[in-house]
Amino acid sequence: MPDAFHKLCEEVARDTKFLHMVSDCHPHYQRVLDYIVAHPEERDEMATALSGSFYGRPGAAAASIYLLLFLMPSLRWPEVRVAAEARYNDGGNHFHDSDLRELLEIYNAA
Repeated sequence: MPDAFHKLCEEVARDTKFLHMVSDCHPHYQRVLDYIVAHPEERDEMATALSGSFYGRPGAAAASIYLLLFLMPSLRWPEVRVAAEARYNDGGNHFHDSDLRELLEIYNAA
């Protein structure tokens, strides 16, 4: 996968790190969505990178749950859903349970 997607996600994570309102992050998140739409040939690699963000797997994108909540209403990638379900049911730290439920509800609303 080209480094451009990873670099963009890192830049967006850095630019949104200290923003207090998620809505203030949306213009930054839109840049990621625009990149994804403009590069459909990288779809599988980007889906793997975003899915890996739940556990910080090698090759994972720097993607917060809030970025995923922004992206998935448009994309509804099944790989992200499977990863979110696994993270929700893994028995580990449940700090983001409400956010994970919200993410999974995006798929149930379809």
